[in-house]
Amino acid sequence: MGQRTFAEWLERDMINAYIMSPDSALSPLFLVERQKLESMLLGEQIKNIITCEEVDRKERHEKLEKWIRRLEMTGFEKVPLSYNGRIEATNLLQRYSHKYKFKEEHDCLLVCWSDRPLFSVSAWKFRR
Repeated sequence: MGQRTFAEWLERDMINAYIMSPDSALSPLFLVERQKLESMLLGEQIKNIITCEEVDRKERHEKLEKWIRRLEMTGFEKVPLSYNGRIEATNLLQRYSHKYKFKEEHDCLLVCWSDRPLFSVSAWKFRR
C-alpha cells in the first residue's frame, strides 16, 4: 500500500467531514455506495476549496460573518426570514431526523446537525 500525500489525506478528511455529518440507519452497502457517490460529487468541490485561488476558485465556503460583510459592502441588506417559513423548515427537517436543529446567529438561520452548523440561510435585498 502506498503512502498518501498530504493533499490526498486532507481531501479524504474533508470528504469525511462533509459526508459523515448526518447519521444514517441505512444498510452498510448503501452507505458504501453513498460514500462513493458523495466522494465523487464533493471531491471536486473540496479540491477547489483547498487548492484553488483567485479566478480558478469556484467554491467559496467561508464564515457567515465574512459573507455578511461581503453582501453589505456590495449594497445588500438583510431581510427578516418569516416566522411561518422557519416553522415549516423546522417541521420538514424534524420529519427527516430529530438531530437537525436551527440556531439563529447574526439574524441568519444556521442549519445544524446536532450542534454542528452545516450551512446558513438568510434573505437579502438590494438597498436603494
